[in-house]
Amino acid sequence: MQCFRLDHMAHFFTNSLHMSPANTRDTLRVIEKLTTGRGVTHSKKPGETFLGGRAVVFTDDLEALRHDAAAWLPRELDASNGWVLRHPIQKMILYKQWVLDPAGFVAPNVSRKRPRPEECAMVTVPKTPLTFKEAADAAAAGCAVVLAW
Repeated sequence: MQCFRLDHMAHFFTNSLHMSPANTRDTLRVIEKLTTGRGVTHSKKPGETFLGGRAVVFTDDLEALRHDAAAWLPRELDASNGWVLRHPIQKMILYKQWVLDPAGFVAPNVSRKRPRPEECAMVTVPKTPLTFKEAADAAAAGCAVVLAW
């Protein structure tokens, strides 16, 4: 069964989408809230939580989720230009596409260059998944996360 593995997502975001460490960290923070059922809150929606009490799972229709997120927090209320929900959900969609068909996955155009090897430390975690904090810390430090099974 497939699932949203935050350690795998950190690796995918950094190495396939070439996201910055800060972008990876911020995106994973929201995804962690969505996949654990804690949900996402926003100052423009006091007392409301998007998907509070319901964990997003791999088999969910993420396009519908993105639509629901846009209805919950429309662009005119989202001063972050999508960083609250739209951006993280889009990254979940790309990750799911990659997991389901890695050979056929084509990353969208990215504006950031791939980091040079000397800019990136390697962390190998044999047979144990990274915790969310470990993956976020590694990504924030500019590390590529390599999992050895």
